[in-house]
Amino acid sequence: CSKKLEKSENWIDFTDEVTKPPSDIPTHLVDTVNASRKRNFIKRIILKWHNQQEEKFIQRCSVVPDSYIDKILELLKDGTDSNLSNALSEDSRYLLDVGGGTGRWSFLSQRLGLQHVVVDVSNPEHLPLPRNVIYLRASADDLPLQANAVTAVTSFEMLEHVRFPEKVIQEMYRVLKSDGVLLLTTRQYWKTHGSPHDFFRYTRLGLESLLSSNGFEVITTIPMGGPASLIATVIDQNVPLLSKPVLKEIFLYPLWWLARRIDETFYLSKKSFIELPDTSGWLVFARKLAT
Repeated sequence: CSKKLEKSENWIDFTDEVTKPPSDIPTHLVDTVNASRKRNFIKRIILKWHNQQEEKFIQRCSVVPDSYIDKILELLKDGTDSNLSNALSEDSRYLLDVGGGTGRWSFLSQRLGLQHVVVDVSNPEHLPLPRNVIYLRASADDLPLQANAVTAVTSFEMLEHVRFPEKVIQEMYRVLKSDGVLLLTTRQYWKTHGSPHDFFRYTRLGLESLLSSNGFEVITTIPMGGPASLIATVIDQNVPLLSKPVLKEIFLYPLWWLARRIDETFYLSKKSFIELPDTSGWLVFARKLAT
């Protein structure tokens, strides 16, 4: 829309370059508006550049699932003892993403040759869903699917937001086919978010107990970051000033890079750390035991 400045019968269209203002419009006013346009233009360039940097950063940030995409695909594709490969040979191929929101993880299903199904409580009319996604609006603790209906279940950063996590795990177990697989990520530490629907945090032992007591065999648990990344998480989430684009580039990105290097060098390779680590979250891969 054109930005117009009105005074009496005169107006200026600032979508075109102003070379000479009308005589009854104060020159300093035109200069002020032009300066504002230049500032906004520069701000848009900075934000565009920052968004590009942010996208690259997320893929390297060890505390979020986006940086584990290769590992996630490897687990889902190969599984353990070829369980997933066998399931993929069946006629009915579905990957159920519980709490999948906008369907942004649908590329996993595409890579695996599966139909992507999202179950979420959000109104789909307000979501930019990909065309290849089946969306079911329902609660995670009451999945609108028949038993043994899907090959794989994923859940990214959702389990901490449900009031009855054991019921959710039981529902995931119910809809999975025998020997089907479950891959989820959740938080051991994160500041309260999604209020008022933020209920739990999970240790590795807690997740293993939750899954094994409901019919799953836990195949692997992967810490998402170590102690250094946990410190970086605390700083990132509790110093609002550092969320400004320029300050984030100057301070936070180098801090996250250093934290990841420290974790990889001193913690993630040590058995003692893997047993009971300080970490921001967990990636868990499990299999539904054959019945």
